[in-house]
Amino acid sequence: MMETEFTGERLIPEKSSAKMNAEHLARYHFAGTFVAGKRVLDIACGVGYGSELLAQYGARHIDGVDISGEAVRYARSRQASERVAFTQSDMTRYESDEPYDVIVSFETLEHIPDYGDALKNLKGLLKKGGLLIVSSPNRIITSPKCASLHDQPKNQFHTQEFTVDELSQCLSDAGFCVNGTLYGQKHQPYFKSRLLKNIYREIFKPGQRLPATVLVSPKNRVPRYFILLAS
Repeated sequence: MMETEFTGERLIPEKSSAKMNAEHLARYHFAGTFVAGKRVLDIACGVGYGSELLAQYGARHIDGVDISGEAVRYARSRQASERVAFTQSDMTRYESDEPYDVIVSFETLEHIPDYGDALKNLKGLLKKGGLLIVSSPNRIITSPKCASLHDQPKNQFHTQEFTVDELSQCLSDAGFCVNGTLYGQKHQPYFKSRLLKNIYREIFKPGQRLPATVLVSPKNRVPRYFILLAS
């Protein structure tokens, strides 16, 4: 059976930590509530665990697409089925003869320098009235020293990280209509003061203790990872 190296960035369920698995799988469980009977694109699907999970939620067909040939071969060897197919392609260039009812893009845009072109391509792949479900790390939590999209994030694998407002604007610029509801994972208080932030982290250790479940973001809490819905 095909094997692939675990680097710490791409989730491989049998090789990743329980915490990492919980964070990633929770997003797909959330997306699963929207896919029954739908034609779905899982863009940047990695090794395909999420595509398989969406099939379990009753999606009619799922195309899992990833830029990594190694990840796609791994996915095909383990997750492919009559309703789940995998293709190697770039998010900015992937084409389909038939549009999708739902597109899922989790923890992807922070890796792509030409993210605006990627979003425009997704717009063209989505059916009129279809749904895009997109997630991102929240820069004010994950890279607090970065003041803008032009600053190099703390994570070496990322080319930029977004705030909620920035990604919402990018979606609008690409032609999407953004749902006003903000969903997120690992919600915590936000402190502008670095001292207060460090005290909070030392006492509560939010990276370890906050639940990975996707929730509507509560008032006075900021998600470490946020999810936006757009049509």
